[in-house]
Amino acid sequence: IYATFLSALGFNDEARAQLTDEVKKTADTDHDAAYWLASAYAMEGEREDALKWLRRAIELGNENKHWFERDKNWDSLRDDPEYQEIIGSIHTPFSGDPDPDSRTNE
Repeated sequence: IYATFLSALGFNDEARAQLTDEVKKTADTDHDAAYWLASAYAMEGEREDALKWLRRAIELGNENKHWFERDKNWDSLRDDPEYQEIIGSIHTPFSGDPDPDSRTNE
């Protein structure tokens, strides 16, 4: 997750330094870690690695299509046909709040 913050702030070398073999080892068995690794690669413009780890996140059970479609970390790949194919392959509906931006404080 730290890599995505670094990338968002423009610290690209530092962000890439966070994407270690240990992180990849964890991501290979944890769907959330795989998604965050994929996001970091997407933010760094590393298309192939981003899509590879997005697929892995989904294989491991992360099927939060609603979030994937709205996560700004993926804006650079949003129109990519392969990204669209991967997202289109998810058929499990999101079971949480359908629009987290619509929440109000009462």
